[in-house]
Amino acid sequence: MGDFKLWLSIIRDVFAIVAIGIAFWRIFLMRKTFFSDHDRSRRTKSVDLLQFWTSNLSQKSSLARKIVESFDDNQCKSLAEQESFNVDSNKSDILNEYFHDAENKLETKGNTVRLNDGHSSILRWDAISYLNQLEAVLSAWRNNVADRKIIEEEFDYLYDPQKGHSILERFRTATGIDSYPAIKEFVEYIKCLKDKSTDKGKGTSKI
Repeated sequence: MGDFKLWLSIIRDVFAIVAIGIAFWRIFLMRKTFFSDHDRSRRTKSVDLLQFWTSNLSQKSSLARKIVESFDDNQCKSLAEQESFNVDSNKSDILNEYFHDAENKLETKGNTVRLNDGHSSILRWDAISYLNQLEAVLSAWRNNVADRKIIEEEFDYLYDPQKGHSILERFRTATGIDSYPAIKEFVEYIKCLKDKSTDKGKGTSKI
């Protein structure tokens, strides 16, 4: 009788261990499924954001970015305040392409092109719209709502100081030091990655 009770106790213990194991396995599967669904959701969100970006990006907004990125600090300040200012005449071609449908034509005097208040207001609007759309995308990157790697791969070209691309840094500063926090964080992150890549390349180079 004693042996029977002992075996019964052992069998109960074995079943309890098996039940606990099954419970842990179910928890593991649920956790794995949760993270898998979460990753899939973030990738889907990234694709949606890319579609949003490409569908709203126009030739004019791209021209606005190129023009504003060529401005110095004072010109960006005047643009942010929608004031008139002068631009070097070597930018006349891209300015005329951008303002070809404006009511007031650009005035060229000597080596400068004059942007009046109306021109400044139009250009400022497109620059702000461009930044607002980009901020919306990068806010998802910043808060880990979208797949960060996908966003980084698709948008890192926007920051390339060697080509004069800084995502309108001088203009962003002119509009307010705390403006566009997601863009600012993205620029700092991409800059750090590219600096590390450069340092690594120097370290492995052979003389």
